[in-house]
Amino acid sequence: MGWKLSVVARLAQADDDPNGIAERLGYNTSSCEKITLDRGLYPAPGVALGFWNSHLILLSEDIAETLLSEPEPTAQGRHLLQVLGPSKLYVGMLHSVTDLYGYAQYQNGRLVRGRVGAADEGLIWQSGNPWSWEPPEDEFEGEQAVFTFLTEVFGTSLDTADDLLFKAEFQRFRKAWRWSGLKRLFRR
Repeated sequence: MGWKLSVVARLAQADDDPNGIAERLGYNTSSCEKITLDRGLYPAPGVALGFWNSHLILLSEDIAETLLSEPEPTAQGRHLLQVLGPSKLYVGMLHSVTDLYGYAQYQNGRLVRGRVGAADEGLIWQSGNPWSWEPPEDEFEGEQAVFTFLTEVFGTSLDTADDLLFKAEFQRFRKAWRWSGLKRLFRR
């Protein structure tokens, strides 16, 4: 089975409100749809938010890409880290067909450990000390590393999880329109 997923997660907090978080991330809260994790794992426009295993989970290719694009967060990456709070943040991305993988853990807005690679490019970047579960370089498999990394978030490896996990409900929000830019197009 081929996997394509983009996950950002942190421990849930008592005051976590998916609508408020989505709004602070720039998504429209008036038009959201309910989806299941199995549908949300495959990247689609917008962000899906839900809870599982005491974690707030965001499914978004844009957010994961921003936080995995390079070891030093961009201005947009710093904004995302600020919105999602100072707690431990997990970011995982996987595309089995191209053998693209990436994972990173942030604590208090700072990168603790991260690694991104792909079949054609090899290792793109890594930062921080490897975790004890990471295999030696000559035995490294990106897909398995992402599954192992996300085990703390989901409570199990996604490749062996039961159907109950994949039926967990999420809310998908779309990007908010910025009318000010559109208004300029129609002025004259």
